[in-house]
Amino acid sequence: MKRNSENSSQENKIDQVNSLRPFTYTNILRQDAVVGVNNIILSPKAFATTLLSPKFMLLNVLSPVAFIPSIMSPKAMALTVLSPTAFTANILTPNTLWTEILSPKFFHTNILSPRALASLVLSPRTMLGEVLSPKFIEFRVLNPTTFYAGVLTPNFLLPRVLSPSNFAVTVLSPNILSPSILSKGNFTVQVLSPSIMSDDITFDQLFRGEWQKATSRS
Repeated sequence: MKRNSENSSQENKIDQVNSLRPFTYTNILRQDAVVGVNNIILSPKAFATTLLSPKFMLLNVLSPVAFIPSIMSPKAMALTVLSPTAFTANILTPNTLWTEILSPKFFHTNILSPRALASLVLSPRTMLGEVLSPKFIEFRVLNPTTFYAGVLTPNFLLPRVLSPSNFAVTVLSPNILSPSILSKGNFTVQVLSPSIMSDDITFDQLFRGEWQKATSRS
């Protein structure tokens, strides 16, 4: 009976995943072979696949070796649950918009409350400091040895410029088209567009930075 209950629960979760189609956002960590199931693109060795449906429901589906499953319901409540060895727990409730707590090592604490739209402060050993002002301007500033600096302006234009290591460059334009171009390491490919689904552009095109050609033809 217990096994049947577990199987039924797993089937219900699969049905919930299938009901979220079509998705408009896919974030892939590039590993070896990439497979697609029900509009979910998930590499067997990938850490996470993030999908955002038109109904603004967020679902993170991970591989068996991944660390985090995350689900955001239509009521804007998010819960991130990690494995026993994971470092963070992220809970989003109606009263507290966002709280993120890490392992006892406490590399950082991120709290987003109604009074303070956002503040993220890391420990002296960490690399990132993030501040979101009441005017909805986000600044991410790293120290000289880190990889990433991002600015989110009031017109919703998000450029991310990296150090010479060039792990990623992300641009989110006002037309809601966000491509990420990576260095030779090719750790991540990110596409956000209401008109571009995951199968509209080949993985080779994405990895080579040829998304411009594909979008211009659509």
